[in-house]
Amino acid sequence: MSPLEQIAKRRAELQAQKNAIERKLVELATAERVFRELGVDLGAGNSADAIPGSGVSADGRKERRIKVKTVVREILKAAYPDGLQAAEIRERARREQNIELNPNTLTVTLGRYKEKGMARIEGKTWFFVPPISGNDDAPPINAGEAS
Repeated sequence: MSPLEQIAKRRAELQAQKNAIERKLVELATAERVFRELGVDLGAGNSADAIPGSGVSADGRKERRIKVKTVVREILKAAYPDGLQAAEIRERARREQNIELNPNTLTVTLGRYKEKGMARIEGKTWFFVPPISGNDDAPPINAGEAS
């Protein structure tokens, strides 16, 4: 077996272990939440850290999830008046907010913003379209002209 094949095999093994551990962590967080709801004292220091994606924080409360559309809108707004390509938006989400955006979800979100006139595209570059009143929910200045 070549060194490259050995590395690929080891990587697959580690990924499988990681997936199994993540499933177990979600199960533990669920059990922890149930115990808390039943009033069982778990004692100090026995709580796991927040588990990404489980919806449960370290203290047993529901995590507040940030919506993809909010992340995308804020990233585009921060870049205004400059625009960003989809890959740049994903990179900024990863770097600045520690969020992995699925490329398909990002494309759909940007398309919806375009339809609402809240973003526009030139080539492969997406731009924030400021609203008339400064209120993000207000229709944009050029809602009918968004391309």
